[in-house]
Amino acid sequence: MKLSAYLGKTRRIQIDIDGEALNVEYRPNVVTPVFLDSLEGLSNRESVHKQVCQAVQTWDLLDDSGQPVPITEEILRTLPTQFTVKVLNSIVTDMNGPGKEEKKD
Repeated sequence: MKLSAYLGKTRRIQIDIDGEALNVEYRPNVVTPVFLDSLEGLSNRESVHKQVCQAVQTWDLLDDSGQPVPITEEILRTLPTQFTVKVLNSIVTDMNGPGKEEKKD
């Protein structure tokens, strides 16, 4: 097994955003100690934006002219916080896999 192949693997998920499907391809192996260290000292909002940019490889979010919306921290700052948090939470849920969600008593 090559490390680069392992780190470069992607997964696809579909996220319901207000009744519409957003298709996302993300890198589940992006979370490393180096990545976590890079988040230290950032605000929660900055951290979410950085995590989404690092994890999401592609999505089918389009602007009004039908062009793909780039996945950058600058763009994410213009989107509703609820949107970026939902994308990140959906990725984390998918990474945990079925049956691995936190149990509630």
